[in-house]
Amino acid sequence: MNNQQQVRFSFDKREESDHNAGMLYGMFRKAPEWEASMFPEISFVSSREHARIQVADLFARETMKALDNKVGPVKRPARKSWLALYGTERFHIEAVSIDWYEDTKRKMGEIQTAAGMSHESYLAWLTEYHLVHNVSNMFRYMLWCDQRDRK
Repeated sequence: MNNQQQVRFSFDKREESDHNAGMLYGMFRKAPEWEASMFPEISFVSSREHARIQVADLFARETMKALDNKVGPVKRPARKSWLALYGTERFHIEAVSIDWYEDTKRKMGEIQTAAGMSHESYLAWLTEYHLVHNVSNMFRYMLWCDQRDRK
């Protein structure tokens, strides 16, 4: 824990992402290395009624705009809304480049071995449990591997 406090998570209520957000939160919450840092429950709230969700959405948008201004074809000055967020000294953007992804791709064999996961074992798991490939099942597979490895 960074400051000895638990983190509370609130997600914008969106039908298309509530399930996976809840699943991911549950996975992290159950991990021994994260359990003490995370509040035992999450909430789903409307961004129209909760300013903190609006700020999170604004930060995500400003992050995308700042990155576009850095790597895109047209260079623009920093947006006023980003300058306001940045000026609070509570927001920081860290971007990764194609080099990071290429390096990760080169190391994928090592990563899969260390994690005890592979594309082939994922496909076998799907077949064994009569499931189809989708984002939720990828998360379920990761959870299954984690539980298997903790035994």
